[in-house]
Amino acid sequence: MQQKTKLIRKYDKQAPMYARRSIAGTERDWRERLIREAFGNVLEVACGAGANFAFYPKGVRVTAVDFSEAMLANAEAAARRHGVAAAFQRGDVETL
Repeated sequence: MQQKTKLIRKYDKQAPMYARRSIAGTERDWRERLIREAFGNVLEVACGAGANFAFYPKGVRVTAVDFSEAMLANAEAAARRHGVAAAFQRGDVETL
């Protein structure tokens, strides 16, 4: 558990950097090709700062999970910015 807590703190600290990268779109092409095919209800595990939210088609409903509170805060902001209907859950995918 100690190691997991350490990892979560690391991602909490790196969340602003991930958010900037998602806005800059450094991985834009492959994300766009992959995510544009999504439909219906989507479970996004380890959603990070929400870099995929810019590419979800209208009507997609996302449940986003991440263990970093700071990453989830950035993902929520990204979902609002891109008009994506999303619910957020803080959690560790290993325990889902």
